[in-house]
Amino acid sequence: MNQSEEIKEKLDIVDIIRDYIPLKASGSNFKANCPFHNEKTASFMVSPEKQIYHCFGCGRGGDVFKFIMEMEGLDFVETLKLLAPKAGVRLEQKNYQSSSKKTRLQEILDLASKYFEKSLHSTDNGKKVLEYLRERGLKDDTISYFKLGYSQNSWNDVLNFLKEKKYREDEIFAAGITQKKENSSHYYNRFRNRIMFPIFDISSNVIAFTARVNPYSQEDEKIGKYINSPETEVFHKSKVLYGIDKAKMEIKKQDFAIVVEGQMDVIMSHQEGFSNTIASSGTALGAEQLKIIKRYTNNLYLAFDMDKAGQMAADRGIKEALEEEMNIKIILLPEAKDPADLLKQDRTLYEKAVKEARNMMEYYVDKVLREHDVTKVEERTPIVNKIFSLLVYMVNKIEKDYWFKVISEKVAINEADLREEFINFQDSFRKNKIRNNGNEIVSVNNMSQKNKESRLEKISKSILSLILKFPEFIDYTISNLDKDLIINEKKHQFYNHLIIYYNNNKSLNFQEFNNWLKTKNEEIHSLIPELVLLGENDFSQLEPAEAQKELVHLISLNKDLFKQEQKKIIQMKISAAEKAEDQEEVSRLLKELKTLSAQN
Repeated sequence: MNQSEEIKEKLDIVDIIRDYIPLKASGSNFKANCPFHNEKTASFMVSPEKQIYHCFGCGRGGDVFKFIMEMEGLDFVETLKLLAPKAGVRLEQKNYQSSSKKTRLQEILDLASKYFEKSLHSTDNGKKVLEYLRERGLKDDTISYFKLGYSQNSWNDVLNFLKEKKYREDEIFAAGITQKKENSSHYYNRFRNRIMFPIFDISSNVIAFTARVNPYSQEDEKIGKYINSPETEVFHKSKVLYGIDKAKMEIKKQDFAIVVEGQMDVIMSHQEGFSNTIASSGTALGAEQLKIIKRYTNNLYLAFDMDKAGQMAADRGIKEALEEEMNIKIILLPEAKDPADLLKQDRTLYEKAVKEARNMMEYYVDKVLREHDVTKVEERTPIVNKIFSLLVYMVNKIEKDYWFKVISEKVAINEADLREEFINFQDSFRKNKIRNNGNEIVSVNNMSQKNKESRLEKISKSILSLILKFPEFIDYTISNLDKDLIINEKKHQFYNHLIIYYNNNKSLNFQEFNNWLKTKNEEIHSLIPELVLLGENDFSQLEPAEAQKELVHLISLNKDLFKQEQKKIIQMKISAAEKAEDQEEVSRLLKELKTLSAQN
C-alpha cells in the first residue's frame, strides 16, 4: 500500500467534508447544499460506505482527495501534505518532494518571508520599523503570528540570499521577489526599505507580499505608499483573501465573516479578538473571493466608515454578494476611522459597531430616503432608481418582494406600478451592460444550463446506477442490454469497461473495480461518484426482488426509447433523401425503417 492509499484508508470522507459544510443523514448516506454552487435544495451527497461524494446539481464528485483539491485549490501533492497529519501518516519526503515550478515558487516565497522577518528583528532600520509597529498598537506575539518583516534598503540582499539557497534568478523573478532591468538581464530586489506583510493562501503558504513604505522615509519614496507582488503562478489577487487561513474556522464557528479593507485592519482585529476578520486587500470583493467565504458562512459583515457608506451602490463586492444570495450587514464606523485605528482607540466602540451592524438594504433604503424629500413628486423617481440600482442584483424573490412592499409604502407608489417600473429599469440596465461590457449580466445563481439529458440517456444512467447498487444483476443486464443501446458516449464506455471487468472476474467487488477503472480511464472513472450515489438515492429502499423488477422495466424502456430514436434518425434521412430526389436512397431507408419497426 502506498502512502496516498494509506491516507485515504485512515480518513473518513464524512469527517473531512463536515469540516467545511454541515451534513445531514439521509438513509445510509449524507446530504448537504453543495459548496461548489448556489442551490436551495440539497443535491450534494456523500457515501460513507464508498467514500465518495457527488453533486447532482453541478456534477462535481470524487473521493476525499478530489474534494480537498476542489475546496482548497490545491494540487495532489499539496493535498497529500494537508491530509497526511489528519491521517497520522508521516510522508516520505523522497516520494512527495515535488519539483514542480509551483512548489519551487512557494519555497522561494517562504524563504523570502523568513528572511524579511529576521531583518525586522536584526537590522538597525528593521528595529526602528518594529518599534513603529508597536506604536501602532501591535503586540510582539501578533507581529510574529502574522510573520511581519522588513525588506532592507538594498538592491540585491534577498536576491543573493535566495541564490545561495540554489534557486535560479529566473525562478526568483517568477516568484515576484525581484524585478528585471529593462533591456537587460540584470535582476534586482522588488521590495526595498519597506514593511513586509506576507500574504498566505488558505493553507497558510506564503504566496505574495504587500509592502508598505518605511514610515521614517516615506517622504523620499517615489513609487507609492504600498506596492504588491505581481500576479504569479501561485498568486492571483482575485482569488485571495488576506487572513483567510487564520480566520476560516472562526468564521465557520461564528457563522459570519467581517470584511475590512487593509492588512493592518485584519491584524488588529485578530489581536483584539475579532478573529473572523479578513480583507480583500484594497479591491472590491469578487466572485472568486465570495465563493471562498461561502464555504464557511453565508453571512457577510462589511466595515464602512460613514463617508464610504454612501457609495455602497457602486460597490462591486456588494453586487456580487447579492447575486450569491448572501446576507449582508454593514458595520458603520465613525467618520475617517478604519477598524485598526478604532480598535487602538477604543475596542468597545468597535465591538458595539459590530453588534449593531445593520441589514445592508435596510440601511441603504433609509439613507436614500433621508437624502430626498419623499413628499415631493419629482423626488420619487431618483429615490426609486437609486434603490433599484442595488435591487436589480438581488436574486432571492422573497427578499425582493419584501423590498417592493417597503418601497411602495415609504415612497407612496402603487406596488404594481413599482414592479412595472422595475422591469423597465432592469431591461434598460441590461442593455447598458451589453453596450458597455459586450456581455449581459447573468446572475451567478443562474448558472449555464448543462446540455439536458434526453429521456433515453436518463434511463441508461438509471440502469447503470441500479446494477452498481445490486451487482448480482449485472449478468442479467449484460445478457439483455447490448452496449450499443447506451447512446451517451461516456456511459457507453463505462458499461463496456464494466462488461470487460465482470467477464474477467465473474463478480463485482466495488473497491477493486473502482481502482481497476481508474488505471484504465480517468475520465470514465470520474462517472463513478454520480452513478453510485444516484443508485443509493433512487434504489436504496428496494428489496432485491423489487430491484430486479425495476431493472427489467428499465431495460425494456431503454430498448423502446432507443428504437424511437433510431426511427427519428431514419425519418430525418428519408426527408433529406426526398429533398435531394434520391429515390434509391429513399427506398433503402424505407426498408430499414420497416425492418426496425418489425423488431421486438
